[in-house]
Amino acid sequence: MSTDPNDIQREIEETREDLGRTVEQLTDRLDVKKQAKARVDEVKSEVKSEAEQRLEYVKQNARDNPQLPAIIVGGVLLLIVARVWRKRRS
Repeated sequence: MSTDPNDIQREIEETREDLGRTVEQLTDRLDVKKQAKARVDEVKSEVKSEAEQRLEYVKQNARDNPQLPAIIVGGVLLLIVARVWRKRRS
C-alpha cells in the first residue's frame, strides 16, 4: 500500500467504482419486476422461435404432401357439421 496521496486517491476512486458496480448488480438481482419482465421476454422469444419452426415444418409437409392440408380441412369441416347436426337434434 502506497503512502503517496495520488496513489491513495486513485485507489479510493477505483474502490468507489467497484462498489458502485456491486451495488448496481445487487439492485438488478433484487428487482423482482425487472427479473420477471426479462423472463417473460425470454419465454416470448422462445415461443415465437418454436412457433416459427413448427410453421415452417407444416409448410414443408404441405408442399411435400399436398393432400394433407385437404384431409385436415375435411376433418375440421366434418367435426363442425357433426356438432351443428347434434345441436339441431337436441
